[in-house]
This record gives sequence, structure tokens and C-alpha cells, in this order.
Amino acid sequence: MIIAAWRDTPYNIVLLLHILTAIMGIAPVFVNTLLAEQMTDHRARAPMIGFMARNNMRIYGTGLIVAGLIGLGLPSMSKTGDEALYAMSDSWVAIGFVVWILMVGVMHGLIVPAEKAVSVGDDTAEKKLTVGSGVFTLLAVVELILMVVKPGA
Repeated sequence: MIIAAWRDTPYNIVLLLHILTAIMGIAPVFVNTLLAEQMTDHRARAPMIGFMARNNMRIYGTGLIVAGLIGLGLPSMSKTGDEALYAMSDSWVAIGFVVWILMVGVMHGLIVPAEKAVSVGDDTAEKKLTVGSGVFTLLAVVELILMVVKPGA
């Protein structure tokens, strides 16, 4: 039984939720990087980066995970009649899934721990935070290209 088909209302709702949670999970890394670089008052900088770390764990990281989980359901909903338009075996979907796993790993394994370390005064973690944010941004751009261009589809 088909619950939804490509571009009908249930599919569009799930697609909208996927896009909104992806924005929620990706956008703050860009903003947080800019904010951290612009903060010159080091007394205020550490607590602000601590807030960023907590928000990354509670809000943004959750949004990123939910975006990927919702995205996993979209190929099965992309049917027109009996034919699926997209499948997990499509190269852009499979690569997108791997990129998403890498993004979650970079956020939770590199960015958040570095933010926590910087927030308690560990200046050596600044480099890890910069590298993690750069890698995450690159992965986000690759993911965006895959989702928009759909190479091989």
C-alpha cells in the first residue's frame, strides 16, 4: 500500500520537514563560526562558545540527525504508480547518506568537544574548532550539491 507518492501532499510535508530540519542542523555552524571569530572580548567569548556547544548538542545536532532520518524515508515515498523515482541505491542518495554520517560525526566528535574545551579556556582547542567548522562546511556544501543536482538521477 502506498502511503504517499512523489509530490503529493504527504510527500511534500515530509520533504518540507526534511529541508527545515536540514537548515536547522546546518545553518548554525556557519553563524557560530562567524560569531566566534568576531568576538574580541575574551571574557565574553568563552561563555558564548559554551552556549554554542550546548545549543549544538540540544538543537542543531538533533536537527541534523532528524534531517538525515527523514531523508532516508523520502526515496521510498518517491513513487509514481509502481515505479520509484529515487532509491537508496542511487549514487547521489548513497553518497548523500555517507556525507550525512560524516557531518554528524564531525559535529558531535570534533566541533562540540572543541567548543566545550574553548568554553573552559583551552586555547589549543581553537584549531580543532576551526578545522571542524571548515570540514563541516565543506561537507554541507557537498551534501547540498548532491541534494539539488542529484547527479546520476
